[in-house]
Amino acid sequence: TSLATTIAAGLASHYADTVTLTANPSAASNFVPNGGGAAQGTVSGGSVKVTSGSGTASALQYSEVGSFTLKAVPSTSYLNSGVDLANRAVVFADNASLTSWVGRFVPHHFTAVGAVSNACVGGVFTYMGQPFALSSSDKKVVEARNAQDVLTQNYATTFGYAPGIVGFAAENADDGVNLSSCLSIGSGSWVAGAYTLSSGNGSFSRATTPDGAFDSLDIGVSVADADVPALPKVYGADMDPAAVGGTSFAYKKLTGSPLKMRYGRVRLLNANGSNLLDLSMAMRAEYWQSPAVGWQVHAADQCSEATLSFTPIASFDASKTCVWDTGSASGNS
Repeated sequence: TSLATTIAAGLASHYADTVTLTANPSAASNFVPNGGGAAQGTVSGGSVKVTSGSGTASALQYSEVGSFTLKAVPSTSYLNSGVDLANRAVVFADNASLTSWVGRFVPHHFTAVGAVSNACVGGVFTYMGQPFALSSSDKKVVEARNAQDVLTQNYATTFGYAPGIVGFAAENADDGVNLSSCLSIGSGSWVAGAYTLSSGNGSFSRATTPDGAFDSLDIGVSVADADVPALPKVYGADMDPAAVGGTSFAYKKLTGSPLKMRYGRVRLLNANGSNLLDLSMAMRAEYWQSPAVGWQVHAADQCSEATLSFTPIASFDASKTCVWDTGSASGNS
């Protein structure tokens, strides 16, 4: 069988076939990034029907981020003749300066996967300054994904690209007061497509004066990456910490929001009694409700544990009586 060859960008107008466009997996060097844990993506929608020497691929998709070399696989039985064109036909660019490299591809969007939970699970609250869970045991909070919502493993700090900057925000009851500066979140990095924290916990700072209570505290996550065109960049974004309601959202509330964040204290109540008996003193947990209400007994606190220690008084007012229980069975002195 004699096969024609076209050169100098000539069109083989009588060529008709089904050509499959695919990534070239013959060598790791056909993908960027490659090696060191990099994933080789796959091409879908690459079947192209060629008539009169040309065809259009309108549904091509690549599963990963990065770049790859495009390979064209012609029919194994050209025009049902039984002739395999695999080693006899090459598809190449019509400009000699072009190469078969395609990309760079970027994530289609980001998906929040972190979940917050109150430190006191039974009481469903967290004290300010107390660590609360910010992610599951794997410490992941957001993932880079393709258009099919599948993780893109090559979106990572180690592959030479500059991945997106992850941010966290806090707002109580959608009141438009941005409380993000109160959040303390540990460092993290992009690993195999997921932003992974060094610690799975976060905290909300405790001011020197009572504040709150913030009983509907939403925690949200955002990603800033100028290369990702999707808006919002985090899928399902539903939070603007600086606006009541809002119409433009960059943050996605984490599963488990809202938290119940409270400014707490432990109070030892005054007591009096005989110097011949042990003195019982009541201790209770309290939280700050608001400037109008003030301190309230924290009945929901089923979690706090207190270890009491007393510092001996080095000097005291002689006009006052100091009772010291020696612990001796013979009585008190």
